[in-house]
Amino acid sequence: MARLNNFSRAILAIAMMLVVGLPSHAHDFVVDGIYYNYIDKDAKTVEVTHGSYPGIGTIEYGNDVTIPSNVTYDGITYFVTTIKEQAFYNCTYLTSVTIPNSVSTIGDEAFSGCIRLTSVTIPNSVSTIGKYAFSGCTGMTSVTIPNSVSIIGEYVFSGCTGLTSITIPNSVTTIGEYAFGGCNGLTSITIPNSVTTIDNQAFAACTGLTSITIPNSVSTIEKYAFSGCRGLTSINIPNSVTTIGEYAFGGCTNLSSIIVENGNSNYDSRDNCNAIIETTSNSLILGCKNTIIPNSVTSIGDYAFYGCSSLTSIYIPNSVTTIGNDAFYGCKLPILHLPKSVTYVGLYNTCADICYCYNPTPPTGGGYTSDRLYVPKGSMTAYATAEGWKMAKQIMEFDVDDAEKPILTIAYPEGGVIKQEVDNGELLKLQIVPANGWKCHSVTFNSTDVTNQIDANGYYNTPAITANSQLNIVFVKNDGGVANALIENDIKVHVTGNIVTISGADEFSNVEIYNTAGATIYNGIDKSITLDCNGIYILSVEGCTFKFSM
Repeated sequence: MARLNNFSRAILAIAMMLVVGLPSHAHDFVVDGIYYNYIDKDAKTVEVTHGSYPGIGTIEYGNDVTIPSNVTYDGITYFVTTIKEQAFYNCTYLTSVTIPNSVSTIGDEAFSGCIRLTSVTIPNSVSTIGKYAFSGCTGMTSVTIPNSVSIIGEYVFSGCTGLTSITIPNSVTTIGEYAFGGCNGLTSITIPNSVTTIDNQAFAACTGLTSITIPNSVSTIEKYAFSGCRGLTSINIPNSVTTIGEYAFGGCTNLSSIIVENGNSNYDSRDNCNAIIETTSNSLILGCKNTIIPNSVTSIGDYAFYGCSSLTSIYIPNSVTTIGNDAFYGCKLPILHLPKSVTYVGLYNTCADICYCYNPTPPTGGGYTSDRLYVPKGSMTAYATAEGWKMAKQIMEFDVDDAEKPILTIAYPEGGVIKQEVDNGELLKLQIVPANGWKCHSVTFNSTDVTNQIDANGYYNTPAITANSQLNIVFVKNDGGVANALIENDIKVHVTGNIVTISGADEFSNVEIYNTAGATIYNGIDKSITLDCNGIYILSVEGCTFKFSM
């Protein structure tokens, strides 16, 4: 063989580089304008991909695309089982796509950036939706996820700003990281009972979200899950939740209350609208404006309400014994009441203009440096010499029995739960005024049926209120035939705590309970039902419809 001279070698090397550098087809064949790759020729399966030609580049899909369940090429019929990653990536003129029941997998970024895509139907055959699959599809207004999907992956619908509604089936167990992040068109969403995990930033920056229902199947809410959801005003988290990640509700500037029931783990954040409150069962409550801490709480942790400058009032129950460092630092509470159960107060709790302390023995720790400190009669000297407490600008005595006021909670189904501070021994006259189409059916005060004490005009006079009390009201649909303020009915519905009890109905009569979003909370024949979350509910039994709150 003749040897190549140096010039020939150079020419050959350049030629080889040019050949290697030529772009290859991104597809194996095309039929009716849709591009395919072989997955398994023996199994006769193919995937939809994008078209690409040397010297031309990627071929973009446009308008309406209907993917067939099978395709014939060179006399052989193949089954379409997959939409490949980036198959329709940045196809800015794609307006709709029909996916056949043969497809089981939608790959990563499959439709990402399809800004004109308004309609897509995901069939029940699909079990996997890849990361970023529909991210940035700003024109998409609604989507229904089939019940074959168990995981909504990372960033799947992120940035879908036009999305106003979404249906999540009971098959889904995990909502992945930033799955709906930036979907600021969403106003409400119901998470099904199958979901156990809400991942990092799952609903972050959903600024239009005003309400969300979290079921009692959820055990984990990861960090930043609802951060930046400034449209949220309140949220209830069930006692199934064991972990709430840091900054989970950070930046929710309009959130007035977050109540996390017993059974939750500690929560670590020092940002506005967040709080750490530990109990023997690791219960937790978070809040920014008006906060009522449940009486299961025994300790308010460090930095619990740190920097919550919007916090205007807080009720601390007699169950609390310790308050951590900086727990209320930066708050601007006009008045703070510390119950006699509090025996320790951490450092740097400068927050209130006026502080009432009901324990005659000064709690240990750093105390409060409020302008005015009110202490029980006979304890002024003890406070004036105690570390921390002696820093108050003015210390005065007061009669504890006169100053410590109980709270009356009214579970009123027209306006949710109302909590009102009353004077010790106060008698209240309340008028119950139902909305149009409803009538008062039953009233319970501290678990006692007081329905027969309601007069014809709906007035009820409470007994002397000397401790925290609760009034529950149940309404029934008015058929138009009852003119007085109270409907008498053989079927009685009463609410005590979180238990609703039905009497007068046949033991085998079916009972249905819905929340205000229309989701079924209970369906069965039990006549004593425990509900997991506070809220407004509709109950139907034997043709009667009742409304109540808890």
